[in-house]
Amino acid sequence: MKTCKTCGEEKPIEEFVKSKNTKDGRLNKCKLCDNLIRKEQYYANHEYRKQKDKEYREKNKEKVKLWSHKYKEKNREKIRIADREWRKNNPELSRERSRRWRKLHGKEHYQKNKQMFVANVVRWQKENKERYNKRTREWRIKNYAKCIEKERLSRKKTRLKLTDGYVARLLRGKGKLLVKDVPKELIEAKRLQILIQREIKNLNKGELV
Repeated sequence: MKTCKTCGEEKPIEEFVKSKNTKDGRLNKCKLCDNLIRKEQYYANHEYRKQKDKEYREKNKEKVKLWSHKYKEKNREKIRIADREWRKNNPELSRERSRRWRKLHGKEHYQKNKQMFVANVVRWQKENKERYNKRTREWRIKNYAKCIEKERLSRKKTRLKLTDGYVARLLRGKGKLLVKDVPKELIEAKRLQILIQREIKNLNKGELV
C-alpha cells in the first residue's frame, strides 16, 4: 500500500504511476490524480498543443503513420470496443462523421476493398439470418413501390443482357429441370437464336440500316 500525496488516499501500489527513478518503481501520485492533472494541463493549453501536434504530424508523416499502424494492430480489440461505445453514446455525430467520410473516400475505399465488403455482408447475413430477413421484410413493406420499380428494371436489364439464368429459365419453361442443370451449350445456342430474332424484328421496324 502507498499514500498518494495529491489526494491523500492510501491505495495498492499497482494504482500508482510507474517510475524508474524511485526505489519502489512508483511515483507518489496515483494514476487517477495523474490523469486529472494531465487533463487540466492539456485543456489549459488546448489550442497551443493542437497546433504543436499538427506541426509535428506534418513534419513526421511517415513516422506517425508507422506508429499509428503499430498501435492499431496491437490494440485492435480495445479500439473497436471504444469506437463502438462512442458511436452508441454519440449517434448523431457518428452518422455525420460516417456521411462525411463516405463523401470523401467512400467510392475509392469500396472499390479497393470490394471483396472484403461483400464477404462481410454475406457472413453477417448468415450469422443473423432471422434479423436480416425481418429487416428485409420491413424495408420492402415500407418501400413497396420502390421494390416493384426496382424489380421491373432488374427484369428489363436481365432481358436485355440475356444472362445465363434468364436464358436457362426460358429453356426450362414450366418443366422440373433446374436452371443449374441446363447445359451451357444449349444456353449459348438459345441466346444466339434470341439475338437473331431481335435483329430480324428491328429490321422489320426499319431500325437497322
